[in-house]
Amino acid sequence: REENLLPLFNNTVVMPLMEAISRAEYKGIKIDMDRGINLSRKYTVEGARIKMRLQDKVEEMFKIANFNPNSDPQLHDMFYKRMSLPPSRKKTATGNPSVDRDTMLEWIINPEISTEIKTILIDIINLGKVESILSTFIDGLLAKAEDGILRPDIFQIGTRTGRLSCKKPNLMNLPRDTEDNPWAGEVKTLFMARPGYVFLTPDFSQVELRVAAYFTMDPVMIKAYRSGGDIHKGTASSIFNTPLEHITKDQRNIGKTVNFSTLYLV
Repeated sequence: REENLLPLFNNTVVMPLMEAISRAEYKGIKIDMDRGINLSRKYTVEGARIKMRLQDKVEEMFKIANFNPNSDPQLHDMFYKRMSLPPSRKKTATGNPSVDRDTMLEWIINPEISTEIKTILIDIINLGKVESILSTFIDGLLAKAEDGILRPDIFQIGTRTGRLSCKKPNLMNLPRDTEDNPWAGEVKTLFMARPGYVFLTPDFSQVELRVAAYFTMDPVMIKAYRSGGDIHKGTASSIFNTPLEHITKDQRNIGKTVNFSTLYLV
């Protein structure tokens, strides 16, 4: 009221949008239950295949029977006692060296560690990805769908950036298909438009960064936008000291993260 923002609240943004949000919550979004069941079977088989391969490797190399890749004590024993891997700088709550995914990634890029050990580490990481996608995004979404419809709670406020968010389930945090996680992209294929409708994805192209370029008059940002360049690729090019044409999708995503993290003071 002091800053005369009530008209913006009542007539322009917040209150008018509530009607659209309530309709979206009521109608929900349809998912393909049959495809979900097939994907559940596929990922269950894929997880079992990786587990079997892991068991064969660790039993052959380290004589470990009944290996459980989700058991931190077993991983700690295998990594530090049997494999003699360099201790992680990260510590667990009990003070032991970490056995988490980031630690395994550090070992994978370590040239002093053998290829045989690295294949085991890669399988453990991939198994975690497959099991996470299966439990959270495939079986999890199927369990929450009533008559094939997901009806999440949608919120106008609650994010630092002012964007919409949703919970139960969170459909704005679906996994992305990346070079090191090729399974993730299949999750979005679960969603389907109702008969006679199509999915439409309108988007402002980097609107926050364009606003920042306007107010700061940053010459690099202004040059990138005026020339039609990709500012995320430009940032990635500077980070990795790599020509624009050689920037990968994952490197661009890192550049994007840096740009928006800087903007929102993360």
